Amino acid sequence: MSVIAQGIVLRDAKLSADRRAFADDREFAALVERQSRFVFRIAYAVLRNVHDAEDAAQDVFLKIHRTNGHQNMRDERAFLARAAWRAAVDRLPKNSPRCEGTGEISQVSIEQELIRVERYEAVARLVDALPDDLRMPLVLSSTE
Repeated sequence: MSVIAQGIVLRDAKLSADRRAFADDREFAALVERQSRFVFRIAYAVLRNVHDAEDAAQDVFLKIHRTNGHQNMRDERAFLARAAWRAAVDRLPKNSPRCEGTGEISQVSIEQELIRVERYEAVARLVDALPDDLRMPLVLSSTE
């Protein structure tokens, strides 16, 4: 193969790789847009602090992007719920009452917390559906 032909083959392979990377980035961006609120709410349910919950959610998506984990997810919400829970628990102070004894969190408490998060999301959807004149006083009176 001549030098020119080799250059064309290399450029085509690079273009193909660039297109795959672009498609992966778009797929990941769609995942973040779809699920960022869900991940934040789980982190917030554990941490009870907006800034820490935002950081935990950002950590989740950053780790997923670095490892291309979004390509191997079978159940997106379950995967993200578990990742958000772990990221949030990692940010808890070591002497937190949630980390009793061994530092482990029981499966029962995880399930209870996820049920609570689902209820919270349902209420949040209902509040979001209210007209602005009813929603704004409610939201402003309930912020911490």
